[in-house]
Amino acid sequence: MKKYIRYVMSILENIMHTKENLICVRALPNFSDEVYWISEYVKENNLKLVILYDKSDRVPKWAKKNHIRCIQYKSIQGLFFYLKAKVIIYTHGIYSFLGKKNNGLIVNIWHGMPLKNIGTYKNVPKDELPKFDIILADREEFISVMAKAFAVDECSVIALPSPRIDSLVNNSIIKTKNNIELLWLPTFRSSYTGIDGDFSKLPFLSDIQLSILSSKLEEYNALCYIKPHPLSKDDFSKIGKYKNIILLGDFHDDIEKSLYTIVRECDIVITDYSSIMFDLDHVEKEVVLYTPDLREYKQSVGFIDSVLADVEAKFIIDFEEFLNCLEMEMKKLKYNSMHNKVSTLKRGYWTNQMFQKLHKIMEVS
Repeated sequence: MKKYIRYVMSILENIMHTKENLICVRALPNFSDEVYWISEYVKENNLKLVILYDKSDRVPKWAKKNHIRCIQYKSIQGLFFYLKAKVIIYTHGIYSFLGKKNNGLIVNIWHGMPLKNIGTYKNVPKDELPKFDIILADREEFISVMAKAFAVDECSVIALPSPRIDSLVNNSIIKTKNNIELLWLPTFRSSYTGIDGDFSKLPFLSDIQLSILSSKLEEYNALCYIKPHPLSKDDFSKIGKYKNIILLGDFHDDIEKSLYTIVRECDIVITDYSSIMFDLDHVEKEVVLYTPDLREYKQSVGFIDSVLADVEAKFIIDFEEFLNCLEMEMKKLKYNSMHNKVSTLKRGYWTNQMFQKLHKIMEVS
């Protein structure tokens, strides 16, 4: 059946003809930092962009302001623009049942470098892996990992950071701060589709531990923002009673409050197994890894050994050690002037680098 569908779609693609200046993007979250920076590149280079999004979401103000065409992903119209586009870019997958395009380039800007097992490392059959022509790897050391994970040749992998890194190095937003700011980004363990195992609850903090953390934050005039993973179904309702522990919702309408902009502005990032630890290398941001379920996570999900060896930060299991680590970092900030390092990179630098490389590939092919 899949072969028949691909055959029919291949004929339709040839009949419709590819639109050379059309780029089609599919990301989760639908309007993430990656999508924003791609839209900025499109605008500056007089190209056309179609964003494929989920019906349950809504189009943000920045997309409306820039007159970007946003089409529901699960629709005939969405499929039409997919077939017409010269370049397809995605973070999680897009119409994988169709296979590769005849007259275009499919680019996989995977949503994170794989510390945990993905793709063939999880024994996913090759025919069930996302289809693409090019995939990004954050750095040279990850080229072989990404190639193996997605069962492709290393020549299909480009060593280049994701476009979302442009939010981390964007100097157009300057913020004056009176508090030390911590941002807690727990990775996702369970989701509505159960992708990553059988974890039903985040190994978070008890009421007593939250109270201790709140007191320690107050001592250093600090705020801790917690942003759950977009696919998480964990209950964070108990956080609401603490004034200095704040739960963040979705960053939607205001690109100046996007996830990676908040990451850029904070002083300390707390996470566990999220690949954001590798993103932070680009801005030398302090990261603390709190991993009380390390043994269970390793047994259930597992890690890629070569990537695990590249992690410089320590995995902290004990709460008291975690608290001491935070205190040490807050002391450094308290007795030193708090500021964000100014980047010398041009606005949208990494997104521009990506498109330059893609143009060269298309010229050769």
